[in-house]
Amino acid sequence: MPDTTIVITIILVIITIVTITEFFLLAAYIVYKTGATTGIADIGRAVAAIIAAITNNPPPP
Repeated sequence: MPDTTIVITIILVIITIVTITEFFLLAAYIVYKTGATTGIADIGRAVAAIIAAITNNPPPP
């Protein structure tokens, strides 16, 4: 049976990958619907804050 730390690490990696993928899909959808990139940087900062909270690291400036 795998070590608990390995399982937790795998779960965190999967969550991070899904979060990043959803950000890109959301950005593509916004550009598709509006034809502009307004607001995507704000969404990126929010995603960075979520990843920072999950990994217990401070968000980038």
